[in-house]
Amino acid sequence: MPDTEDLLQSLANLATCYQPRAEILPLDTLPRNKLIKSSIATAARIWPWFDECFIRPELVETAGVAMFRVVEDGRLQVFEASGAVAAAIVGVENRKPLAKDEASVYQDELIRLTERTANDLAESRLTADEELRFERLWRMKAQGVTFNGERSAVALLQATAAFRRYVRGLPVLGRASINVTLGGANAAVTRWGIDWRRVGGKAIGETDVVEPAEGARRALADLQRRRPERPVTLADFKPRALQLGYVSLPRRQAQSLLEPAWVAILDPAGKQTSMGEVIAVPAVPDRSEPLFRPWRRARAQEGRSPPNASAG
Repeated sequence: MPDTEDLLQSLANLATCYQPRAEILPLDTLPRNKLIKSSIATAARIWPWFDECFIRPELVETAGVAMFRVVEDGRLQVFEASGAVAAAIVGVENRKPLAKDEASVYQDELIRLTERTANDLAESRLTADEELRFERLWRMKAQGVTFNGERSAVALLQATAAFRRYVRGLPVLGRASINVTLGGANAAVTRWGIDWRRVGGKAIGETDVVEPAEGARRALADLQRRRPERPVTLADFKPRALQLGYVSLPRRQAQSLLEPAWVAILDPAGKQTSMGEVIAVPAVPDRSEPLFRPWRRARAQEGRSPPNASAG
C-alpha cells in the first residue's frame, strides 16, 4: 500500500532545472503612463493593418487594470502591478476556422507562425541573460455530425502557442511568459499576451538552492498542512513535475524580487481526490514557510487549458 514516502520519492525523481546556486534578482515596473504608451505601440505593431486610431479613446480602469477598446470588438488590457498585457480581437473574419480539415495543417507551421509574433513581443524585453523558448501548442477543433451520423472533417478553429522565459538558465514559472493565438482563414493573430516582469538591474545576491528531495519534502509538507485529515499518498496524487525556477505572481499582484523556488505539479489519482495541485515553495535553505500562496490556483485540467484562458 502506497505511503507518503513513495509519493515523496516519485516527486523528487521528476526534478528538472536543478542547479546548486541561483541569483536573487530585483524587479522593476514601468511608470503607468509609459506602460500604457508602450502597450499601445506594441498592439499597433502586432496589428499593422489597422490605422493609428484602431484603439478607441475610451479607457476603463478596474482594480489596477487599464482597458482600451479595440476595433472588431476587441480589447487591450494593461495590468499596472505587473506590467502584463493582454489583447484580443474577435471580428467576423477571425471566427472562420484556420482550416476546414485540421489534418492539412502541420504543427511545425503553426509554431513557426506564432514564433514570429512571440519573438517580436519579446525583443524589447530580452536581456543578455534571458531567452524565450517554445513550450506548448493548443488546438481548438470542431466537427459536425448529420442526423444520419455522418461526420465532417475535423476543423481547426484556432491555435494557441505558449512560450516560456528563462533567466540565467531558470524558467520563470506561472502564466505563459508570452502567448499567441492564431484564428481565421488567414491565420491572423487574434490574441496575444505578455507576462514579463522586467529585471531591474544586477542581482542583489546569490543563494544556495536546496536539493530536489528537500524541495519535494517542502511541497508535500505544505500540501499536508492544508489536508490534515490523513497522510497524502500516491493513492491521492500522481506527480507530474517538480521544477526549479523563478515564480511570477498573478498579473494583478505586485512583486519586487525573483527568488528561486521549487514548483510541484500533482495530478489527482483515484476517487478521493478530484482536484490537482500546483505548489510553489522557497528553494532557499533558510526559509521553509509557505510561499506564493495567492498564486496557487490549481485545477485537475489546468495543464490542458490555454495560457490566456485563466484569470490573473
